[in-house]
Amino acid sequence: MRLILHVGMHKTGSTSFQTALRAAAGPLRAAGWGIAINPPALMVRNPNTFSPSWLPSVLELGARRGLRAVLISAEAISTFSAEQMRRAFGDVAAREIKVVVCFRHWTGFLPSRWKQNCVRRDAQDFPSYLASLEREGERHVDLAFERVIEHVAGLGNAELAVVSYDNAVLEGNLLARLAAACDLPESLVARLAQHAERHNRSTKELFYDACRLFNAVRADLTGDPPNALFESILQHGPVPRHYDHGRWVAQFLHSGGKSARELVAALRRTQVEVRLRASDYADRLRTLEVACRPWLFNPLGGRLFASVNDRIARCSTLSADGLPSSSRAEIERLLSVHLTH
Repeated sequence: MRLILHVGMHKTGSTSFQTALRAAAGPLRAAGWGIAINPPALMVRNPNTFSPSWLPSVLELGARRGLRAVLISAEAISTFSAEQMRRAFGDVAAREIKVVVCFRHWTGFLPSRWKQNCVRRDAQDFPSYLASLEREGERHVDLAFERVIEHVAGLGNAELAVVSYDNAVLEGNLLARLAAACDLPESLVARLAQHAERHNRSTKELFYDACRLFNAVRADLTGDPPNALFESILQHGPVPRHYDHGRWVAQFLHSGGKSARELVAALRRTQVEVRLRASDYADRLRTLEVACRPWLFNPLGGRLFASVNDRIARCSTLSADGLPSSSRAEIERLLSVHLTH
């Protein structure tokens, strides 16, 4: 019985793929496939949920039931260190393992990843996020994608497949490419490919900056570190707590009250355009292509990313200290209600 690991990265269609897997649970079981999506017991970065016995027991149960394969889809695996990879999968390393990783060019990945961090936890604006990545350099996987390849290689006998998000989107077949790379039966590849490929849809830019400012105010109130998600990925550790104030932020922005209007005006006054040039990542791309060339699943013209354009990201540089007083007071009030329930 094979073990297939779909490890992301984040912001490469993982949520869409996982939604399609859930929708096809019945046919997958009938075809002899077991599916697990983001299992907490495999999250080695979190000592409160990780169980080293979980995966061997799942595989043993699958073998007794006559499964052909077990597919685990969890994008957090791409953020594991080499040592965490060994802890999570060392006990099953003798089995036939295939790892599927999907890469997205930095000009598209970085704005999307920053927005995700804003919604889930962090307080830094986009220019600060980029500066933090440059400062940490090879230590942070959001910039040094090749680290994922290196950490997977530490498993020894694992087979690897590298899917290009950009090439798959260019051809209009992202979910089909992910499913095929995971060696799902052709009939199921076609079934999964019918699902819509965007479930984490973007909203207006102001929403993400408002989220990070809510996060910043909460960090001020609680004494929590303001960018714990960024730091947790850097340190390969757990996030102390996720915030996820998205519902509150959306309600606040659409309330039409004075504090909301003043926040929107302040965000617009401080908006900047950040140009992400493909040429700025040329050296990183060369390094990554060398690292994953033997395992490229869907190259176009022999390239990992056949067509990459510069991107312009619009964002605000407003800080929590610069919040209008009425906006700050209302955010603190909303957070106090949230924190006491």
